[in-house]
Formats: sequence, structure tokens, C-alpha cells
Amino acid sequence: MRKLRTIFLFMYILTISIIGNAQITDSIIDSRDGKVYKTIKIGNQWWMAENLNNTGIVDSINPVLVSDNKKWIEIKTPAYSWYNDDEKTYKDTYGALYNWYAVNKSCLCPSGWHIPSDQEWKQLELALGLDSSEIDKMGIRGNNEGGQLKKYGTTYWSSPNIGATNESGFSAIPGGHRNWKTGDCIDIGLFGTWWSSTEADSDYAWRRTLYYNDEKNDYGDLSKYEDTYVKIIIENKDNNYLFEILMDKLIDAGASNISVVDNLFDIEDLGDDIDGIEDVEDTMSVIRNCVD
Repeated sequence: MRKLRTIFLFMYILTISIIGNAQITDSIIDSRDGKVYKTIKIGNQWWMAENLNNTGIVDSINPVLVSDNKKWIEIKTPAYSWYNDDEKTYKDTYGALYNWYAVNKSCLCPSGWHIPSDQEWKQLELALGLDSSEIDKMGIRGNNEGGQLKKYGTTYWSSPNIGATNESGFSAIPGGHRNWKTGDCIDIGLFGTWWSSTEADSDYAWRRTLYYNDEKNDYGDLSKYEDTYVKIIIENKDNNYLFEILMDKLIDAGASNISVVDNLFDIEDLGDDIDGIEDVEDTMSVIRNCVD
């Protein structure tokens, strides 16, 4: 019998190295509706790489679907809509548009996840290279941090989609918004805006906006009545999440007699096939071969 302790320490080190390049991905399943969301590690945070589109909220605090433009004027209860009131066309790609009163409900997110605070957005921006001297500056700031967040090309973004590289894997797309003063859905393809959970004052909350014609990002406030998009972040931002992923992969591979002590995995009957491991995929291949 051989233990997995050494091999998993090796996997762990390699994982951290790849995370430094912001291209470690995973997925979560929202148990409320079965929706599978892609997730991405950026810096020390795990973000959802898609916009949230859940409407079956728990705790009996469901946001109301509002499709009447007139009702959007100064609505102060949790509400959501679909762009142009067209769920079939826009739900899966762009997600739901939520007002901040829906965002303010913790039950909007899957278990273990939450709406990012303004401080967590700033942590993301710093991880992408924003100078700390600009972190509290309002308006368009930075260099190419916005470009690193935007999905590449003009499938979703209007041309020229300046600076878009999606190096971070954040995969931001420009869903426009629903104007709370008129109820009109406008500006799809031109910009995307995402809520933070942090209030600016009694009427406004902080948000981030990316534009088709700029590679920087825009930091400012937005009326709580406004209807815009949500990306979420995991609550457990330490390394335990990586080990949860590895445990799931081992179980899927048919492993048994697994124990975890101090974030180290032990498993029986590993065998001796540990030569030639060069990256995480190779390591997982070795594990699958050993537990088949």
C-alpha cells in the first residue's frame, strides 16, 4: 500500500502555479434549479465566469419578475427581468437583470457563494494589475484591467472591443441594462455592468462597468432601482476549495478509503505509477489509472 500524501502535495504546488496565470477553472451546480455555472480562479478568489440567472430563490424571498416598464419606476422590492422581456433568447447567455433589492438578499446565490462586496471587486482589480493609488478613484481608471475581464472578439461585444483579451477567464459580456426611469432595455453589446453588495448611500450601490470602446474599467455608483447583472464569488477563498475539487475527482474516479488530515489526502492502493508527472492533468491521469 502506498500513500497519496506526496503526490497530492505535488499537485497542490502545481495548482497554485497555474492559478497565478488565472486559468484554473471548475464548475458549480446550483441545487435549486440544476444550472451548471463555470467558475474561474483569479488571484486568491474564485469567481463565477457567467452571469447569475437564478430566479427560484429560497427562504420565501423570491424576486418578482417585472416585465411592465412602468413598474420599474422606483420599485423598492426584490425584482428581476430578462433583457427585452425575452427569457428564451437572453437567459442562458446573459443571465437575469436584477435590481439591488434582489442583490441585497443573501438567498439570491447558491449555497456557499455571495454577491461580491466593493472591497472584493477591488481585490480582483489589484490582482489584475490596477495600481493601488487608483483603487479608490471614481470613473474610468487603470490600464488594461477591463480588457483582461472582457470576452475576446465581437460575437457579443460591439466592434472594436478595445483591449479585450479575457486573460483572466472572467468572460465578461455586454448585456446592457434596464433603465429604471423608463423600463427600457438598452445598450446590449456596448457595455456590461455588475453589482456589488456594498451600498454607496441609501439610494445607490457600488458597481463595475466595462465598455466596448475601452480597455479600462469604470468604478461608480448606480441607483438601486436599476436592473443589471450579477457575478458571484465563493465565500471560502482559502485553499480548502482546491482540495474539495480533488476529492470530487477521486470519488468520480472510483477511489475508496479516502481520508483527509490537515488538507492532505491518503488513499490506499496507489501503486508506483508516479513517474513523468508534469502538470495537473498528468497527475489526475495517474490517479485515474491507479484507482480503476
